[in-house]
Amino acid sequence: MSEANSISRLALETQIDEQRLKLLFDTLRAPASLTRLRLVLLNLQATIQAGQGLHFSLFDGHDADIFSTDDIDRLLVALEPGASSSFTPDPSWIDDSAESRGIIKEHPEWAMLIIGRTNPIRQQRDYFRHLYIALYCSILQRRRHEKLGSEIEVGCLVLRKLATGKTPASAIFEISKNWSLYDYLQALKGLPKDVFPSWSGVELLVRKIEEKLGKTRFVSGRHAVGSVVRRVERADVDDPNPEGPISEEHIYQSQADPETKNRARALGLHPGEVEDLRAIGVQYSIASPTANFNLRDHARRQTSQIQHLSSLNQRLPFRYQQLTETELAIAAALPMKLIQSAQSNEIIEGYTASSNESELDEYVAALIQLLLWLGRPLQQLLEMRFYRQLNELPKTIDDIAYIAEEDVFVLPIRSPEWKRKLSENDRYLLERVGGASTTSSDHRIIVSSPIRFRRMAKLIERKYSDSGAGRAKYFFPSWLHSTLEARLRKVLSACNRQNDVRLTPLRISQTLFDEITTISTDWVDASLLTGHVFTITEVASHYYSISGDDLQTLYHAAVDSLRSRIAPYLGLDIRGFYDFEQTYSNLTDHGSKLNVKPLLVKTLVQHFKHELRMAKRRQPGVTAVHNALATYISFWILFCTGYRAVNDLIFRIQEIDWTSGLLVISDKDDDYQSNSRVVWLPPKLLKQIDLYMKHLEVMQTKLLPGTQAWLHIHQLLREPTVDIPLLFFIQEDRATQRLTPESLRQQIEGYTLPINIGRHYLRPRLRALGCHAEYVNAYLGHWQIGQEPFGRYSSMSPLEMVSQISPFLESLRIEAGWAPQTGFANA
Repeated sequence: MSEANSISRLALETQIDEQRLKLLFDTLRAPASLTRLRLVLLNLQATIQAGQGLHFSLFDGHDADIFSTDDIDRLLVALEPGASSSFTPDPSWIDDSAESRGIIKEHPEWAMLIIGRTNPIRQQRDYFRHLYIALYCSILQRRRHEKLGSEIEVGCLVLRKLATGKTPASAIFEISKNWSLYDYLQALKGLPKDVFPSWSGVELLVRKIEEKLGKTRFVSGRHAVGSVVRRVERADVDDPNPEGPISEEHIYQSQADPETKNRARALGLHPGEVEDLRAIGVQYSIASPTANFNLRDHARRQTSQIQHLSSLNQRLPFRYQQLTETELAIAAALPMKLIQSAQSNEIIEGYTASSNESELDEYVAALIQLLLWLGRPLQQLLEMRFYRQLNELPKTIDDIAYIAEEDVFVLPIRSPEWKRKLSENDRYLLERVGGASTTSSDHRIIVSSPIRFRRMAKLIERKYSDSGAGRAKYFFPSWLHSTLEARLRKVLSACNRQNDVRLTPLRISQTLFDEITTISTDWVDASLLTGHVFTITEVASHYYSISGDDLQTLYHAAVDSLRSRIAPYLGLDIRGFYDFEQTYSNLTDHGSKLNVKPLLVKTLVQHFKHELRMAKRRQPGVTAVHNALATYISFWILFCTGYRAVNDLIFRIQEIDWTSGLLVISDKDDDYQSNSRVVWLPPKLLKQIDLYMKHLEVMQTKLLPGTQAWLHIHQLLREPTVDIPLLFFIQEDRATQRLTPESLRQQIEGYTLPINIGRHYLRPRLRALGCHAEYVNAYLGHWQIGQEPFGRYSSMSPLEMVSQISPFLESLRIEAGWAPQTGFANA
C-alpha cells in the first residue's frame, strides 16, 4: 500500500484533515510502512504527557507547538485492537521493539519512538522527558536548516540505545522542571566522563539548537572555503628519538554530488559529506641510526591511503614490520643483562645509569620480559596485579594478574564492545536447545607460561617486603608508572644505538601477536589473546566464539614456537627448555555472546522440516506450505552464505551461476555495490532452488487467477527479467509479503535470535574445521584497507576461495541435515 493511500484511508477513518495528518507523519519522519503506527503513537502520547510537566521556559523563544494531542487520541482510538478500523494491527507486533535495519538513519525520530509495551524503560518518566526534548529539538532543527549534519541521527540514536538496553538505564539523569534548554545543555556538559559519551549525541543536537547551527565545516584562512584539514599524528611515541614522519596534514575538498553522498552514507562516512584528497603535507624528523625502516614501506602506506580514501574511517594504528630473530634475541637477553648489571650501574657499553634509575632496572627487566612473552600492550602490563594464591583473585577482574605460588597468569579476554543483550529466550535457545556454554561475565583465562617467570617475580616481591609494603596489590606500583615507562624507553634507546636495531615497547609487544597469527592465520585469535585491536578484529570478533582452552593451547604453541626460533641466537639448547604444565582448564567460550553451536542449527533444520511436513498434511494448506518452504530455503541460504539481516534478503534467480554455484551479493552496501562479495551455493542448495521454481508452477494452479500471489508467480515464471523477488510469503488473503528480517522471524514461533545468526555460526565453525582465516574473511565480507579480495592488489581469485571453502561448507550442510524439500513440486 502506498503512503499516500494509507494517509487518505486514515484521514477518512479518523475524520482528521488529510493535510494535517500528512504534516504529522512528515514531522515524525515516518516511513511508508505504517505497521508500527500504534506503538509509535502510544509512545508519542506518553512523551507529550511527560513534557507537559516541564516548565514552559524549556522551549522559550522556540516554536514548539507541533502536535495536536486530540489528533493523536483519535488515531489511537481508531487503531485500538478490536476496533472496526481496517488498520487494526496484529497484537503480536505491539510488544516487538526490535529495530528495523537502516530505520535509524532514514527515520530517526520515528525509530526512536518504537518502544515495546513491556520495555522496563517505560516506567521511567525522566526517560520520556529526555525523549521529549530530543524529539522537539530534532523537529526544530529540520525546520531551521536545509542542510544538516549527523546531529539528529546520533541524538535519536542515544535514546534508542537506552530503550534497547545497549546503554544502561542508570545513565539517565533527572531533569528539573524549571530548566531552560540552556540549563539542560549545561547539565549534559557537566556529566561525569564515564557517562558523557552515552549522551554526546543529544548534547550535539541541543547545542546546535541553542547556537542556531546547521551543518558545520572546518574553514581555515589559508585554505579554500569547503576544504577540510585533518592533522594525522604519525610519531612513534614508543621512542624518544622517533624516525619516519612526525605528522601529516591532509587537505580534503568537499563534494556535493547527491549520488556520492549516498555512497558515503552507505560506507559509514559522515552523512551527506564526502571529501576528495587534494594534498598531503608530511613533516619528518632526523631518524636515529636504526635498521629495518624502509622508505618504500612509507610510500606504500601513503599510496594505500589515497587509493582507499573512501574507507578512511577504518584507520589502522601504525605498525612497523616484524622483528627479526636477531632483534628478538637481543630483546629476550636484555632482562637478564639489566638484573646482572643493576648493582654496577653499567647497563650497556657506553651508557651509565644514575643510582635512582638503576633501582628501577628489575622492574624494567620484568616489563620487557612481559612485553615479549605475554604480548600485551605496555599500559595493560603496568596495571598488572599481584596475588599469592588463586583463591585471592576477585570474581571479576579487568586487569592482568600474576599468581605467585602457581606461577600462572590470569589474562583478561576482550569482548566485542557492541555485544547484543541476550533475552531469557535467547539464552534458552542458545544454551538449552543449542548446547552452547552458559553465558559468563568472567572473560578471562588462566595460562602457565612456557617461560619461567617465578624468579623475576621474587625479585619484584622482595622490593615490596624490603619497603614494608606487604603483599602487592599491583605488580608495578601506580606511582612509578610514568617513571618506569620513561626508564624503559631510555634503556631501549641505548640498546638500539649500541646494536643498530629498532626496539620499541610497541614492536616488542606485537611480536607474540604476529607469532599467533602465523600459527592460527586469524587476527581475531591473536587480538583476543594479546589485547591488540585493529578494525578487522573489532568487526570479526563480533561474530566469533572460541573456547578458553583453545586460546590457552594457541598461546602455548606461539610462545614455544617463538622461543625455539630465537634459541640458537641466544646459544641455548632446545632440549634444556623449561617443561611447564598447564593444570587449569578454561572451559568458558569467549568472543560473541551469540555462541551458535551445530546442535542449534541441526535442531532448527529439524523444526523447519517438521513444519513443512505438517503443513502439507493440512487442507488446503497453500499458504502454510509455501511459507514453510520459503522459510526453510531462506535459512539454508543464511547459514550457507552468512547473509546479513537486511531487507530484500534473497536475490533474483538470474544472478545465480548454475555451473559454478557462485553468486555475487551486496548485503551491506549501496546501489553501486562497492562492497559486494562472492558466495557459493552447494549443489544441493541449487537443487533446492530448482525444486522451488517447480513448486511455484504447481502452486499457481491452486490459486485464483488475478490474485496478487498468482500475478507474482506469473511474473517470476514468464518474465524472469523483471525485478521480482525470488522468495516471498503469502498472506491468508493471497496477497504477497516481502521477505524481510521481521517477516521471516514471524514465521517461527518463539524465535528471537537475530536473523543474521548464520554469520555467528559460520565464522567460528569454519575456523574450527581448519579453514584459513583469509578465505573466511573474504567469504563473509570482513577485510582491512588494502585487503579487498579480487581487487587490483589481491592475489586471491573467486575460484581459489571457493575451492578452499566449499569442502567445509559441504561438511556443515551434512552436519546440519540440510536436504532439498519438494513443497508442491512433483519431484
